[in-house]
Amino acid sequence: MALRNKKPEMLHKIEMEVGHEKEMTEVLKKSLVDWKLTCAQLEKDSKELMEEDNEWKTKFLAQSDQNKYLEKQIHELQGRVKELKQAIKNGHIPGLTPGATPVDQGIADSDSPHPNPSKSTVSLSNADLKKMISKMSREKYNLESELREYEWRLDQESKTFYKVNEKKK
Repeated sequence: MALRNKKPEMLHKIEMEVGHEKEMTEVLKKSLVDWKLTCAQLEKDSKELMEEDNEWKTKFLAQSDQNKYLEKQIHELQGRVKELKQAIKNGHIPGLTPGATPVDQGIADSDSPHPNPSKSTVSLSNADLKKMISKMSREKYNLESELREYEWRLDQESKTFYKVNEKKK
């Protein structure tokens, strides 16, 4: 008789546990649906951001191109300075016909803002040649400074770009 009294209690307890499990299953199913919707929305937002052609991305790409161009210019100028230094050490400058004067060769005077290093000036004094090298060195320094400034600006703009993207998320 004690077993009969326990059966309805056990049956009631099992039914309650099954009911609780069903509730938990429903809650988990709803949670799973919510998470799937959230993931789908995040993926959609991510694709939209990647496809979006915004101002910061454009600025970043333009600045990168400009930096590459300036780096190329710096390397060319460094090469020109090395060539001039080597020519001065060797006592001749390539591009000048032997026996010709700088005027015959169409070479501008040493006071021009951009002397042409490929055209040589045998008749120029060492002081004039040093002056030309000094001008080119200053030009190189100025270009390097400009490149550093552009790199700094690019860095600042890229930081802002990523901050804006993070805020959008």
